[in-house]
Amino acid sequence: MTRLLILAALVFAPALCATVAELRITEVRPLTDTVEVTHTGAAGFTQGSDAFFRFGTSSQAIATGTAWTAGEVKQFTVTGLPDALSDIWLFLDNQFTQSASIIHGLKYGGSTAAGNEAVAVAAFIWPSALHFCPAPATGQSLSYDGAGFTPQDWFIDETPSLGAFPDNAFGSPVGTTFTWPSGAQTFQTMGLGDTASSLVGWTVVDSSAANVFTIRGAADTYSGTGIGSAGSTRWLRINDADAGNVQNRFYSPTVTAPAAPASYSWTWYVNIEEPIAAGAASFPRMVIQHVDGGFSNAWGVEFTDAAINLVVIAPSGAATPSTTPVEAALFSQWVKLTLSVNFTGNTVALSVNNQTPISATIAPAGTLDKTQFRWCYRGEGTGNVCKLLVDDISFTGSAGVAPTISVTSNGIPISAAQIITVQPNTALAALNLSITVNDPNSNSTSLTGSVSNVTTQGILSSEFSSASAGVPYLLTPTSGVFSVNDVVHSIVLTANDGQGNITNFAFSVAVQKPGGGGGGDDEGGCTTGKGASLMWAAAGLVVGLFLLRPRQSVKR
Repeated sequence: MTRLLILAALVFAPALCATVAELRITEVRPLTDTVEVTHTGAAGFTQGSDAFFRFGTSSQAIATGTAWTAGEVKQFTVTGLPDALSDIWLFLDNQFTQSASIIHGLKYGGSTAAGNEAVAVAAFIWPSALHFCPAPATGQSLSYDGAGFTPQDWFIDETPSLGAFPDNAFGSPVGTTFTWPSGAQTFQTMGLGDTASSLVGWTVVDSSAANVFTIRGAADTYSGTGIGSAGSTRWLRINDADAGNVQNRFYSPTVTAPAAPASYSWTWYVNIEEPIAAGAASFPRMVIQHVDGGFSNAWGVEFTDAAINLVVIAPSGAATPSTTPVEAALFSQWVKLTLSVNFTGNTVALSVNNQTPISATIAPAGTLDKTQFRWCYRGEGTGNVCKLLVDDISFTGSAGVAPTISVTSNGIPISAAQIITVQPNTALAALNLSITVNDPNSNSTSLTGSVSNVTTQGILSSEFSSASAGVPYLLTPTSGVFSVNDVVHSIVLTANDGQGNITNFAFSVAVQKPGGGGGGDDEGGCTTGKGASLMWAAAGLVVGLFLLRPRQSVKR
């Protein structure tokens, strides 16, 4: 409604001043009495009457006959412009008490009355008499983002660009440490007014007209209450003024875990500077995205006019997101958010300001890649307008657990690297092998098996293998006969949960020579590579032990 009233005021301004109404103050540097004005119209014009700067009770004309080309930027010296506390407005004429005459401007330096706030508020081009921008320090200016009529639409610029609009420059690159298993993005070294282009690895998707969606380094806030990041003095201002159904997004660098994590937790701080509009078709969200084909929204936080919600989104994007209110909406104050995901228990939880978390169940798609994820601001949707600060985004993760493989023969566990010794022509089925595959994270898991030295025995590696399947599952290979004498068959099993967690398990079957021995173990029988007994399959070995006992007695 506010924007409609503003538009109406401009449209129905006197015809003589229609083009003057397209002028905007776009940068102010009080310490040098410099004011930048930009013509935002599509066609040039020449002023047919004086326009005016107004600050406090003083004014200065922009003379009749001043010519403006489309998009032209001019600088003016406004003599006597106060350094610390003032306002500066552009008027169509010298009717300084009339809201129909005021065009654009700002108040800076404090909430104390400066002289013209009431007129600006009445014209819907300033929120209230108490609102103000910080006064720029030496070497700084106040620059306009290009859309809107609030203090958040202005920013302190450490690299003034008087004579050029918009100011989309950025200073020194700001690095990130988003490396598994923990990382953080702070904005302490980001230049004030610098765009998000300064952030190494971050991506902005801007589908709006120029300067309607902006992300800049900031150090000011209308209210500093709440729970903020300790010691932080700089943060980001996300100014998404586009109410249309457009795709405005902001992504962090991708976090890549070497294997599927068991859990992770993200913490960040927000300050919603203006209440979220009620009745919007969609609300602004900050979500964690995972790769599922491409990056897809998984879970996160939604900000409405009434609450801060935990939102769970189907990774495939097919289902309606579920939202759970966690805290009543908190505006104009810092809020700490902690979002925790547990893949073992399949839960996601949101804590606001260190309170007891509220949790919801998640059901990650089998195609969701748990090893690749990122933080994301999403501002698309009709009516989705927000102005907020975000600070110190960090995460910690816990490594995932690999799948398990357990093997038994005739009910007796087989250990890794164990050697089973068999007589020639023993059927594989006689071993009664049972191979159980499981995964602590309940990920679908594949098993790849290989058997060495197979020629004519009929032993099938496929019976030791399985495509990715739900766990746990059991394989019982039975085909084939150990018909070739004096051969060792190495059986290697590899379980893969598709999330980077891999388990290898190997054991061997040694086939004896006729009459005993061979197969890599001259003792015969069924033994492990370390000589530990698995099972006694040859009764002759037991008899042999008894025959040896008298000789041992004689020696003693």
